[in-house]
Amino acid sequence: MDVAAKGRDAPPGYRPWFELRPAAEPTIVCGHWSTLGLKLTAKLAALDTGCVWGGSLSALRLEDRTLFQVPCRGYRKPGEA
Repeated sequence: MDVAAKGRDAPPGYRPWFELRPAAEPTIVCGHWSTLGLKLTAKLAALDTGCVWGGSLSALRLEDRTLFQVPCRGYRKPGEA
């Protein structure tokens, strides 16, 4: 697998790991795929909305699945003003 592949879609011949889970599995909350963006389904809450790149910081209240988002300023290296 090309670990350097980037983008919203999986490379040809591959599928996102969360699409391969059995339906009986519990809901997963995750991040770390900022180009995918926000993806909320019955069994998945992918919350990486690219805060480090100037997107939003996202949180999900699990009790009622209310989404909260705060806009982020663009990425800054440690020590930058």
